Amino acid sequence: MINRRTDTTHCIGFLGVLVALLTAIGYAGLARHGFVFDDHTLIAQNEFIRQLNVGAFFTARHSYADPEGQFGSYRPLRTLSFAVDYQLWGLDAAGFHLTNIALHALNAALVCLLAHRLTGRPRVAAIAALVFTFHPVQAEAVARASCRGELLYSFFALLAFGLFWRTHVLRSSYILSLLCFCAALFSKEFAVMLPVLLAAAIGLGLGQGQKRPALKLILPFCLIAAVFLLVPFGLASAAGQRGYWGGSLARTLCLAATVFARYVTISCFPFGLQAVYMPRTPESVLEPGVLASAALVAVALALAFTARQRAPVFAFGVAWFFIALLPVSNLIPFPQKMAEHFLYLPLVGFCLALAWGLNELARPRAALWCGVGLAAVFCANVGDRGFIWQSDLRLWRSVVQRAPHVVVGHLNLGATHARQDRHARAIPEFRQAV
Repeated sequence: MINRRTDTTHCIGFLGVLVALLTAIGYAGLARHGFVFDDHTLIAQNEFIRQLNVGAFFTARHSYADPEGQFGSYRPLRTLSFAVDYQLWGLDAAGFHLTNIALHALNAALVCLLAHRLTGRPRVAAIAALVFTFHPVQAEAVARASCRGELLYSFFALLAFGLFWRTHVLRSSYILSLLCFCAALFSKEFAVMLPVLLAAAIGLGLGQGQKRPALKLILPFCLIAAVFLLVPFGLASAAGQRGYWGGSLARTLCLAATVFARYVTISCFPFGLQAVYMPRTPESVLEPGVLASAALVAVALALAFTARQRAPVFAFGVAWFFIALLPVSNLIPFPQKMAEHFLYLPLVGFCLALAWGLNELARPRAALWCGVGLAAVFCANVGDRGFIWQSDLRLWRSVVQRAPHVVVGHLNLGATHARQDRHARAIPEFRQAV
């Protein structure tokens, strides 16, 4: 007699491996890319990563976001991963890109397993994982070696989430989940929202009939997150980077509404993407753009709330998306208004909601083929996005073409031309920036 549960386990395991392999194949071309943008500061010019001194990575100021520690974000595991890559590859950019591709492949497999854990449906898991791995906004996080923190914290956060859900099966899973949460925090401070994600999943009753972990088990996660927030190297330190955008919390809330709406838009329609986003800080809540953005976000949240009983997976996906975006909402001041790589982990929620919706609204086979087709279209777009991140010259040309009003694009394109002794091309870019 065939054990159906074992058969399903083998099936989802095979799906996870298949998704990881497809991811590795789809992104293999990135290994030919060089260092771009912040890669030069954080990797190529960073003397600190050239010695594998693990203790120093957790104690020295150089373990912060840049070699001078000026950004104030404590990410020692990311720095350690750069140092390990340097020991293996030197300053060969291909090695750093291969590590990013491997991490993205692992994350795609974890999304597959997580979606199956929450829904019990291999079809939903396959669609969610394929859309996650090939969604065009993921290109930046994978193609930029310096975005390693995004991939690392997501890996440990997804692992912590999955292990937490196995607490009733194996008690050691709970300890491992806590350790993975700590590793996620040491990779990037955005992981502080994991306890909220766990609480949302339990509150919505996810698990398809499985025995769910008790809500009280989240308390140690909350304690760890609180400690990380309060000590000088967490998000609290990032608040010292600058004041609120526009000089007030009210204007920052207006900015958050417009940025969140933009994130929703590019998640649903990932075309016309940009390497650099410089959204204007609104003057008033009464601006049409602010009102429209707030309405879009409110509608999304209202849909999730009304669907919480009939479609808890969809509701959780929407909740995951917005909860995971909170660290970059600028409610705690942050030096960057918007970036595509900020969507890396939040996109898990979008993909989960999309996969569930396709599975419920279409016939099973049609839903699967629709998801595969969508992933194929996205994969082609990922290739185009990856091409932009091949070199500084391609990157900054793309920026000035898509957003000619962005001063930093002209400055960096001019600097790139100057470094390559094309001064006749550099001067007009510098003039345009002025």
